[in-house]
Amino acid sequence: MDAPAEAALRLLVVDDNPQYAEALQKLLLGKGYEVTLTSSTEEARRIFARAAPDAAFVALGAEDGFGLELLEAFHASDPLAVLVATTVREGYAEALGALHAGAVDLLALPIVGDALSTCLERVRQHVTVRRELEKTRIATGYERQRRLQVERELAQSTTDYQTVFHASRDALTVYDIETARLVDANEAAVKLFHAPSRKALLEWLS
Repeated sequence: MDAPAEAALRLLVVDDNPQYAEALQKLLLGKGYEVTLTSSTEEARRIFARAAPDAAFVALGAEDGFGLELLEAFHASDPLAVLVATTVREGYAEALGALHAGAVDLLALPIVGDALSTCLERVRQHVTVRRELEKTRIATGYERQRRLQVERELAQSTTDYQTVFHASRDALTVYDIETARLVDANEAAVKLFHAPSRKALLEWLS
């Protein structure tokens, strides 16, 4: 028995053969999935870009384009896309080509035995991994943005401090507590010590 379709996964089926396409659509709908069916690779591209389905089943012989090219296009636009190649042919070369194009599984048509259930289990696993990776990516992106914000605020704070420090009419110096060395002095301090320059003052008092 199949596991329930998690949160009604949205699936895209691309196949120019009405018999196989409608049969697969019916099976997927019966298992609780949301299915969008198209026989056009151009329409499939638009649907994939607009609706971002959880997974796509792509026939390797769609009429107005090659299935491998469509798989490659989907994979190029979204490297985490969960793609399944469907085919009525058998052969190692075709399976290898589909996997190289970005498919995570190959489903032979017509469907025999538990082939679809096994394929859908792999699809659910890949979708789960994808969602976890997206959560991590979002969290990482937020952390990166927050770190950049803190760095900008720190840089601005440092700039503000330097502006106030060097513009002050009072003689100000900064010592490193650990080394007991003078590390900075403003112009008022340079004048107070009658030093020829800030650099010279730092050398004298270090």
